[in-house]
Amino acid sequence: MPQATRLRHFSSNNAAKSAALSAEIGYVGVERLLSGGVALDAMRRMDDFEAMKAKIRRFSADRDWDQFHNGKDLAIALAGEASELLGAFLWKNPEEVKTEKVAEELADVLNYAFLIADKYGLDVERIMNDKLAENAEKYPVEKARGTAKKYNEL
Repeated sequence: MPQATRLRHFSSNNAAKSAALSAEIGYVGVERLLSGGVALDAMRRMDDFEAMKAKIRRFSADRDWDQFHNGKDLAIALAGEASELLGAFLWKNPEEVKTEKVAEELADVLNYAFLIADKYGLDVERIMNDKLAENAEKYPVEKARGTAKKYNEL
């Protein structure tokens, strides 16, 4: 079974099996498999996702905001925050972008993404691993390296 398929199979079953695959081929191997060699520090921090979801859930519960957090409104809020993130880049050259503003808006985007994952009982590590494995198959390194073409154009 190809490594990308094995990673999806392992991560779909449970985090322990995903960790076993990571141990088998190493984080560097998983990183290269999934990203063509680009370092993914996030792969090492996936365990923190559940803790972050719990913090966000507590923050919301303390304020009694859960009543407003249906899937539709959370998705709309995420899109609004993504627009604010885009605003940090609008009409600017790359060197003019304020990192602090990017961090602030990206945190808002991630906050809503975690709320949506929590609302639907999604395991962030699993869905990210699944998506990375799917993309690794759609964009094999030998075809996708150095090109911005969509998978169906490779």
